[in-house]
Amino acid sequence: MTKNFSNIIKVSQSNINSLQSLLLKSKFELLEIWTPDSGEEKQVWFNTQLNTKLTLIVKNEEELLTTNKQIVSEVTDLWFELRAIRDVLEQEYLLPELNLEDENESSFQKYQNKVDEYQCEWNENKQYMSKLFNKSIDPSILAFLNLEEADKQNLTN
Repeated sequence: MTKNFSNIIKVSQSNINSLQSLLLKSKFELLEIWTPDSGEEKQVWFNTQLNTKLTLIVKNEEELLTTNKQIVSEVTDLWFELRAIRDVLEQEYLLPELNLEDENESSFQKYQNKVDEYQCEWNENKQYMSKLFNKSIDPSILAFLNLEEADKQNLTN
């Protein structure tokens, strides 16, 4: 089964003759010409070897210039938006992360902070946590297990 590919090309009145000549040299055949109520002439060309259908929409010069200006304007707007997004991402990822942890914090303080954090999470999601963890596990055990090895050693010695 062969597919019928269809393409639409918008062309100006001044360039229609050269495009028609090119299509004839490329073994396209003119199937139909018609003008709908919108006023734009449409030509349908077909190449049997390539099984390709081309629809030419003949526009006047002013409409094409307006369309081109709209496209350029839209691309410019998109460029500015992408530039703004890039700037935000660069600021976010290129700035050094702030180290909010107190370097003088003891192992017990780190442990206690983690217990408080897990306790809040546990209270907010009691039903989920009870399904996720065994009954003998509680926030204090989770906090201890998530400490760094050096802090675990300090607490147990």
